[in-house]
Parts: sequence; C-alpha cells; structure tokens
Amino acid sequence: MVYLTRETSQPQPLDEPGAGLSAGNFKQVVGLTQNSKAFDRTILNYGVARVASARRRDDIEKAMDESLLRS
Repeated sequence: MVYLTRETSQPQPLDEPGAGLSAGNFKQVVGLTQNSKAFDRTILNYGVARVASARRRDDIEKAMDESLLRS
C-alpha cells in the first residue's frame, strides 16, 4: 500500500539566506536554514553545509540531490 500525505506550510522568502549567499557568508546561511522545516531551505542547507568540505561543484550538487531523495 502507498499512503500519500499532504504537508502545508507557508512559503518563506529566501531573502535572508539569499543575502548571505550573495555575500559569501555560508555560515550565516547554514544558521538560517538548519532548523527550518521548509523544503527549499532544507535542500539549500544540504548544499551550503558542504561548501567548506567540497572540492568540486558536483559534490555540492550531489548533496542537494540526496536531500531531495530523503525528503
């Protein structure tokens, strides 16, 4: 059996994390996204949290793809 659930939440603008990304302040972005339940911020958190340890852009993209599979 397959059960579908519906999650409702108010979309939150990415203004705050977006400003941190533009400035290259990745620690600030992680702080803003790490405890969020919003889908887009969760994906963003997976990618930004790996910026310091990633050697290639592909590593960051893979981390974000993994977060889509886990959600």
